[in-house]
Parts: sequence; C-alpha cells; structure tokens
Amino acid sequence: MAYSLYGSGEPLIKIEVEYKNTVWVEPITLDTQLSMELRGWYHLYEKRLVQNEFGHRFYLDTYGVKWLAFDDCFGAEDNTEACSRSDL
Repeated sequence: MAYSLYGSGEPLIKIEVEYKNTVWVEPITLDTQLSMELRGWYHLYEKRLVQNEFGHRFYLDTYGVKWLAFDDCFGAEDNTEACSRSDL
C-alpha cells in the first residue's frame, strides 16, 4: 500500500495522470510539515507538470519518486477542508 494521508484508493499510474484535468497530489517525503503544505489539488499543464493555485509544481518525470496522484481524497474528521474542491 502506498503512503498517503489523504489520498483515496490506489495511486494513479503515470499514463492516467496525463489524461486528467485535476488530481489530488501526495508528496513523497519524510518531512510531514512539507507534505502538509504541498498536498492538495493540482491541475495538469501541457502533459508535462501539475501545478496548484499557489504555483507549486511537480513534473511528470518525477512521478512515483517525489509525488503520487489520486483521483480523489478523503479528509480527517477534524479537518474536513483538507479535501475541499471549492476552487475547482
């Protein structure tokens, strides 16, 4: 099972990410603070990278090494805004 705090289900394979408009991103890092700051909804740009509304980006070349993508997410009971899609 892949590491994921909020990612729901199994991670997407790279080719699936290339055909999505929006994905939930979970960074692969041992730094929990960094992970909390970077996880969230990202939009695909030119089948080359995903970027969030704050300008953070992950390149598809680093998929599976630095980050994983999911179709959806689920929030903790005390943190329901963690998976909010209000910006979509």
